Amino acid sequence: MTHEQASELRIYRRRRRALGRLWRLGDHMLVRALSRISALGFLIAVIGYGLARGEHLDSIDTPDHSLLGRIAPILGYSAQTIRISGLERRTPESVLAAMGLEPGSPLFGFDAEQARNLLQNIDWVEKAAIRLVFPNTLEIEITEREPFAIWQRDGRYFVIDRTGVAMGADVKKYAGILPLVTGAGAQLAAYDLFNQLASHRELGAKVKAAARVGSRRWTLYFANNVAVALPEERVDVALEWIERADRDYRLLSRGIVSVDLRLPGRAVITPQGTENLKVSAR
Repeated sequence: MTHEQASELRIYRRRRRALGRLWRLGDHMLVRALSRISALGFLIAVIGYGLARGEHLDSIDTPDHSLLGRIAPILGYSAQTIRISGLERRTPESVLAAMGLEPGSPLFGFDAEQARNLLQNIDWVEKAAIRLVFPNTLEIEITEREPFAIWQRDGRYFVIDRTGVAMGADVKKYAGILPLVTGAGAQLAAYDLFNQLASHRELGAKVKAAARVGSRRWTLYFANNVAVALPEERVDVALEWIERADRDYRLLSRGIVSVDLRLPGRAVITPQGTENLKVSAR
């Protein structure tokens, strides 16, 4: 090896050693920086948890006056976009008020499950689904209850859905459109009755009201004030008989007061203007 080659080799080795020291120094600084950042993040989390547990982050007047309320918009973690779907009878304002939110409210600590339960307790809302799209969007899907019948109880009238839940609706708006059910427990049994009547369309279309008797059976009332007492069991058989008798003999239009179908295999018919009973076999 010549003197010049030895000099070049020493220079190269020095450069490699210098680069190695710089690399090790940089790697050491990166580790230290990451360690400090992690420690700082942990400290912030502990402080935030302590403040939240001690209710120091709660608003005194409104959420916007709280510490989180002031920080959230800066961090972009507030309800800047709120999408509500499925509303027909409720207003967006009433939905937000039920959850205690308004546009721009902070989303720190927002509990979607709790908000869903709050919504399902307000009038007309049957189901609610809430999704938080990070960082500043709320998507709320509402399923409203559908008016099914009008329920009369102790002289008061309520619009109910198919499950019997009463809703704050203007009863006059649905009078003549929805069927009327009366009596204790009628609101809970109405869906099953009208589901059975759906299989007897000609007869069901003529029913104007139904009274629940003793929480056991129904009495149907038709447009011409004819009352038909149904049995507790085998209701479909009774409905089929009365539908066939009306179709073939126009029974409900022959000036009768009532038809009693409570006795198995019998129909007790009361004509208008007479107390005599005519009994016919079924």
